[in-house]
Amino acid sequence: MKKLVYVIAIIAVAVTGCKKDTKSDPTTPVSPISAVPATFTQKTLVEEFTGAWCGYCPDGATKIQSIINAHPETAIGVAVHQGDGMEISLYTELDNTFTVTGFPTGMVSRKVYNGDVMLDRGQWAGAASGVLASTAKCGLAIESALSGTDSAAITVHCGFNEVLTGDYRLTVYLIEDSVTGTGAQYNQRNYYNTDASSPFYQLGDPMVGYKHNHVLRKVLTADAGTVIPAANIIVGTDYKVAFNIPLTGMNKANVHVIAFITKYGTTALTHKVENVQEVKLDDDKDWD
Repeated sequence: MKKLVYVIAIIAVAVTGCKKDTKSDPTTPVSPISAVPATFTQKTLVEEFTGAWCGYCPDGATKIQSIINAHPETAIGVAVHQGDGMEISLYTELDNTFTVTGFPTGMVSRKVYNGDVMLDRGQWAGAASGVLASTAKCGLAIESALSGTDSAAITVHCGFNEVLTGDYRLTVYLIEDSVTGTGAQYNQRNYYNTDASSPFYQLGDPMVGYKHNHVLRKVLTADAGTVIPAANIIVGTDYKVAFNIPLTGMNKANVHVIAFITKYGTTALTHKVENVQEVKLDDDKDWD
């Protein structure tokens, strides 16, 4: 009888030992991203045009942060620099497309507000509220993971909950917080140094060692966005685009991934960001 029990136990162990462990088996990875939902949260993208040389631009940074503080889950900010050590080539593409009219100015989901798409900083909050009150037609999810010591693997998921026609494009940014440097290329001019009502009062002009936030560092797609094939703009379809990118010159701990879907138009007034998503590098962000 003991021998029979022993044999049964051996068989049970053998069967248990041969069972496939899907959680630890690298051939069957479990995606952190769920199935495409029926609805998405509408979010808004605020793109500010700024520069270390611009003495009024610290107030623009304050305005963006105020919008993010008011809508912490749905407002996403980007600082596009010009004429300093943080400028990248995308600035020229955006200027050619939308015509930057001053600093700081900005776009809110690249949508028309009060007759224009290029807005002064006093208009950003109202424009953001208008976007957030609309119904989302699409959404995004992001996977991101550090790869080695100086690169990252990123996968962006695009999902749609209604049939759409037109030229839809995906754009993916890397932004970085707390960017500093030396000299006029990074030290921020400050026209509020003598304004006692300003948070920048008596901080110097320029502000040496100023920490620039939401700084656009890299574009992973084409500057004008990478076209999403019409065959993939289908209700319930998860359209995925993967990137492997170097992080040279960036502090990985301060980097975020921003992805957005734009309906691309024929003029500055007919482009518009339909939805946007953000995640800290090395984290994942599911649909919401």
